[in-house]
Amino acid sequence: PGERCLPSEFIRKARWSPRLRVVQDSTGASSRYAGLLINSLALARVLKREGSEEETHIGILLPPSVGAVKVALGVMIADRIPVFLNYTASADAIEHAIEKCAIRRLYTSAEMIEKLPAKFPQLLEVEDVASRVTIGDKLAATVMAITPFRWLERRWYPTHADSTHNPATVLFSSGSTGIPKGVVLSHNNLYSNMNTAVRMLDVQGDDVFLGVLPFFHSFGFLMTLWVPLCWGVPVVYHNNPVDAARIGELCENKGVSLIMATPTFLQAYIRKCTPEQFHRLRLVITGAEKLRANVRDHFAEKFGIVPIEGYGCTELSPIVSVNMPKSVTDLGTADGKSGSVGQAIPGVTVKVVDPQTGEILNEGEEGLLLVKGPNVMLGYLDDPERTAEVLQDGWYNTGDIVRIDCDGYITITGRRSRFSKIGGEMVPHGAVEDAIHEVLGVTDDRVVVTGVTDAKRGEKIVVLHLPLEQEPPDILAALRQRDLPNLWLPKPVEFYAISEIPVLGSGKLDLAAVRELATELAGG
Repeated sequence: PGERCLPSEFIRKARWSPRLRVVQDSTGASSRYAGLLINSLALARVLKREGSEEETHIGILLPPSVGAVKVALGVMIADRIPVFLNYTASADAIEHAIEKCAIRRLYTSAEMIEKLPAKFPQLLEVEDVASRVTIGDKLAATVMAITPFRWLERRWYPTHADSTHNPATVLFSSGSTGIPKGVVLSHNNLYSNMNTAVRMLDVQGDDVFLGVLPFFHSFGFLMTLWVPLCWGVPVVYHNNPVDAARIGELCENKGVSLIMATPTFLQAYIRKCTPEQFHRLRLVITGAEKLRANVRDHFAEKFGIVPIEGYGCTELSPIVSVNMPKSVTDLGTADGKSGSVGQAIPGVTVKVVDPQTGEILNEGEEGLLLVKGPNVMLGYLDDPERTAEVLQDGWYNTGDIVRIDCDGYITITGRRSRFSKIGGEMVPHGAVEDAIHEVLGVTDDRVVVTGVTDAKRGEKIVVLHLPLEQEPPDILAALRQRDLPNLWLPKPVEFYAISEIPVLGSGKLDLAAVRELATELAGG
């Protein structure tokens, strides 16, 4: 594809391959490019007719599905900005996003409406909107589908078409550390990122994506919504990423070859899916959380595919690096350096600086990761102060503590917010978690480590855990044998059993909820 705004890229591909069945989902719904284009154009007519000129953002509260794709396209062609809202978030978080974007219309389903308070803006069920598409809309859309690009761009979505540096969407950050921030991403942000990803991962026309990551998740929005639409790669959607039984059936019946998932979701597939169901699978990319070696190895052992870990964040559209093997022909059978998240993707520049002084550090030294490139967000929506805190001279401050070796491989040692300062030393929560999981010998997440206020040392380490087969004193004895510093070790009384580990809809740890729960239990 050339560099156009996203709706124009979709229309170009739809005209080129009108008969390709590009989207389908687990409900049985599917659409070829021609039908998807006409339906999206007809929906855009309804959206414009029923909206106002002052309206900029339109909310979408739908899981990955053919219907969600149609609404997203219709919103963009109507020259509005689609905002996918996190349907797994609290009502307060959803309300915050709606108010921040001044959303007046929210497209959802009857099932979703039941979960929402009545005070939300005009809620429009997708089925109701579809019923308001007239024969005239369909006829006009059919004509529009073959009209010249320039006319469509000028008449229907001039704001999007005017510049690829204009906003394409607002995605709210995971909120794992507090209130979600509205991240404004441009067409160029998204296009440059997916163009690089498609080439790196050698995505082919005969591939089939599994679309289980929600569209409010930046990785899902990029790789399972826009890559299929702009590159003509079929995708099959399912609305529950941990429904491993149904996902296994879909992968087998639809010939899925590419899976984008979090390690948490992979653990469900290891438990419930069969190698026969993944017979066409050639590549698995994980993100959003660390891919532990035992999860990677168990998946590879069962399915014959080595998952590859990527790294990024919503503010970076989202991909920064991928732990690629040395040759593209080794995709699926090998990864890059063990424990690393790979090298920065082409076009993206990274550097490591001292968190206190900002001084650039040498190879192998731990420090704060800064990123620069065409994938760096425009900023946080109507929040110049918070934008200025993380963006300086085009460099985005990730908040992650990393080291980069002589070959450019990035290894994440923790988030700046996931350290406790004890006795003058920084204790990484993630490293303690990994060590405990290694002692336990489990593939699924059984523990989460955090820090709470301590009157004597400022902070103390607390371990929240699901039922364990080993007692805390035995775990600590094993940790000492691994030469973990004493400051890193929690006291046996600071292990607290919980019924479930708080996670977000993306599969990421809900760090704010973890800290709140730990403070409540440990009295910090």
